[in-house]
Amino acid sequence: MGKKDRSGGKPQTTPSEVDDGRALRGVVLNEFIQQRSIIPRYRPDVLSEADYEARQATLPLAVLWGEYDAPDGVHFTVSVNLLLVEQALARHLPEAHSKFKTERDRLHAEIRDLAVGTITSTSQKTGAPPSLVCQILHGASR
Repeated sequence: MGKKDRSGGKPQTTPSEVDDGRALRGVVLNEFIQQRSIIPRYRPDVLSEADYEARQATLPLAVLWGEYDAPDGVHFTVSVNLLLVEQALARHLPEAHSKFKTERDRLHAEIRDLAVGTITSTSQKTGAPPSLVCQILHGASR
């Protein structure tokens, strides 16, 4: 199950073995937060989910696109780069590990939820559209 410890032969459990991956995902999520890559980049040139997926290799971790006004408020889409999530997770958990895809998918969803929540909350508090929130937050991170 775990790795052998040189000091006494006791198994060392990995974060995913201890708590079903929460700690592992937290480590990777914290790396993205430290890089400030959780804050979506506004990309009006992304036209659809298929367009995003086709260009994913050249896009940042989180992208806000498809913003439009509607009677019930501003609508937008946030897409998260699965390739970058996989790369970051693979630094901590081998891709061949049986839980890799599950943890990748959970991490991907957590990043999306955090990005959407941050933009939505800030937009509601300030009255600024999500695209402007992204631009301001990225300007503040420099």
